[in-house]
Amino acid sequence: MSMIKNGEVGTLDTMGERVWNEAEDLQYYKDIHGHDEGTKDRRRYMAECVERNLDDYAETLNRAIRFLWKRPHDLDGDGLSLLSVDGKIALLRKLILERSNQIPVSLRMDYLVRFEDDLDRCAQVELLRNKLLQRYLLEPTGTWLRELVDADDWVVTAWFNLDESMSCEHEGYVRLLTSQRG
Repeated sequence: MSMIKNGEVGTLDTMGERVWNEAEDLQYYKDIHGHDEGTKDRRRYMAECVERNLDDYAETLNRAIRFLWKRPHDLDGDGLSLLSVDGKIALLRKLILERSNQIPVSLRMDYLVRFEDDLDRCAQVELLRNKLLQRYLLEPTGTWLRELVDADDWVVTAWFNLDESMSCEHEGYVRLLTSQRG
C-alpha cells in the first residue's frame, strides 16, 4: 500500500491508484466512526484506537501460545511478554505445526491452511501497521484518516479471525471476547 498526501489532495493506492482528497477522507472516517468521535484530533483518536486494539491483538497471540504450550517446562510469561509481535507469530507457527501432528491426517491440511492464513494475515498487518505508524509519527498530517481507519480494522480483523480459529479448532480455548465479558 502506498499512499501519498500532499496538502489536501493526493493519491490513495487501493486496488488501483485513485485521486483522494480531504473531503472524501473525512467522509470515510465519519461513515465508520460517526461525527462526534475524536472531533478534536481525528488522527490522534484513530492512533489511540489502533493502540487499544493492538492490546487485544497481542493478548490473542499470547492466549493462543499459552493454550498450545505443551512442553515439559512451564511457559515463561515474562519471556513471552518481551517477545515482539513478529516473534509471537513465529512461535505460534511452530506450536500450530506441532499440534497438527495430533490431528487426523484427513483433517491436518485444512487445520494448517486455516492457521497459516490467519498468521500470514497477522504478519501482513504487522508490516503495514508499522509502516503506517512510523509515517504517522514523522508527519501526522501527512497521513490520511482512511489509512488509520483501515489499519485499525486490519488489527481487529487479524486478532478476531485468529481468536475464532482457535475457538473452532481447539476445544477448551476461551475466546478473548468471551473472557472480556465474563
